[in-house]
Amino acid sequence: MRFLPATDIFAYAAAGINEIRAGTGNSKGALCHHFPSKKALAQYLVQSWSTVLTDTLGR
Repeated sequence: MRFLPATDIFAYAAAGINEIRAGTGNSKGALCHHFPSKKALAQYLVQSWSTVLTDTLGR
């Protein structure tokens, strides 16, 4: 699954799920299979970025 560049994610609040989906290049079904809501997608991204940051700073 391909995600939007981080700079595009900052438009999250104004974007609808269809706009987010279009930016990923995935079908709506594929996106909704993994993330049942826009909130679930945001939570996943925050957790992923947190893990990367923690791993990077912990070295």
